[in-house]
Amino acid sequence: MHGLNVSGGGAWSYRSVYGLATGFTIATLISLWVFSDVNEKLGEEDAEYVPTLTYFAFVALTLCPLNIFFRAERMKFLRSVKRIILDGLWSEVPFCDVILADILTSFSRVLGDLQPVFYDLALDGSTAEIRHSSIWQSMSPLLICLPFLFRLRQCISEYNLSHDHSARRRHFANAVKYATSLPVVLSSFAINFLRKRHQREIEAPGDINAEEVEAKLNFAVGIWIFFATINSLYSLYWDIRVDWALFQPRSRHTFLRSHLHFSRSPLYYLAMILDTLLRLTWTAKVALLYRLVRATVYQDAMPSSVGVDVGLKVLEVLRRWMWVFFRIEREWVEEGS
Repeated sequence: MHGLNVSGGGAWSYRSVYGLATGFTIATLISLWVFSDVNEKLGEEDAEYVPTLTYFAFVALTLCPLNIFFRAERMKFLRSVKRIILDGLWSEVPFCDVILADILTSFSRVLGDLQPVFYDLALDGSTAEIRHSSIWQSMSPLLICLPFLFRLRQCISEYNLSHDHSARRRHFANAVKYATSLPVVLSSFAINFLRKRHQREIEAPGDINAEEVEAKLNFAVGIWIFFATINSLYSLYWDIRVDWALFQPRSRHTFLRSHLHFSRSPLYYLAMILDTLLRLTWTAKVALLYRLVRATVYQDAMPSSVGVDVGLKVLEVLRRWMWVFFRIEREWVEEGS
């Protein structure tokens, strides 16, 4: 699949895509090395200009109109982003926009991290009133929800433009899938909100029923687990059965489908197993959340969640990378058929 016409401005070459990815990855690694070096010699405050300059450089390079660094691919990317954000409920949805919007859902947590990054770098972490305001606190969950809302809008557009009953039903079910992501995000931030509020109550003078507070927080964690389970199982089914069109019992290849692009069928079985495992990696956070609740209530040392958070984000990016291959493979097979 050297190039695939994605109905959004011509065929993309995989060499150009990997060239862009390699360039940005190398720049990121250099930025991390420089930040570490400056931080060690001058301190974190003086080193903060390194990520700030890196952010601005990446944005400037992406928007640069000059014919350098894969300009054609960058312009296609920007046009696709513009359609994803600004198109309405009756707009055509090119396949490339579907792929990019789905990729953005895997980077939703990264988008949410832009809120604390902006606070630390742009506001210099000095405006406590802004940080603790309800509007500011709501920015991170809103940023995380945006990619899912973009895909939800695309599904509604495809539903509105489709005249086939089965296709409309599929687009509606897909829209519901993205809608189930929103309670997961909101309940997660509800846990943090309640935990911080009760932590202030516990630290304040006066009597407080610790067991009652712990029960409330554990109930909030249970709500998050409930919504996360529904979303992950729904999404897992959709990945394998709809997006990849696999697990068809009457196909020529057992539990795959009759027409495959890749000659080695074990790759498809492996992909289904890996997708199942990676869709359920969020369960690694369950024990950590209960430990955080207990540490909040009884004022124990807070367990660090940085390693788990970073690990889950990396695994999700890898899962999405695999998903893209088999999603495009399915499209390729259907186009060829």
